[in-house]
Amino acid sequence: MKETIGSRLTNWMISNDLNTSIIHQDTGISKANVSKWTKDQAIPSGKALIKLHEMYKCPISYILTGDDIDVEGRLILDKFELLTDVNKKKLVIELTRLYKLQAIDE
Repeated sequence: MKETIGSRLTNWMISNDLNTSIIHQDTGISKANVSKWTKDQAIPSGKALIKLHEMYKCPISYILTGDDIDVEGRLILDKFELLTDVNKKKLVIELTRLYKLQAIDE
């Protein structure tokens, strides 16, 4: 099965004993939004990812790309937030492809 932002977020939530209610209670992020993310019906905003990272140390780069990378997450998320949903999806697909190519070359 192809790994997606939703599947990575779901796996992260399971491994950290989190659910939509707990995340809503701790961060104020709506349960509906978290549910849409886990079902790949929407992409988390940069602000939401930062909240998850600040509250639970959620690995933003892993959620977005499937890889843990050492980047200035806040700067990247600010730029990411400016993209349309269509361009966000295109960017995530391209980043995933590039990371897979990099892994092959190593």
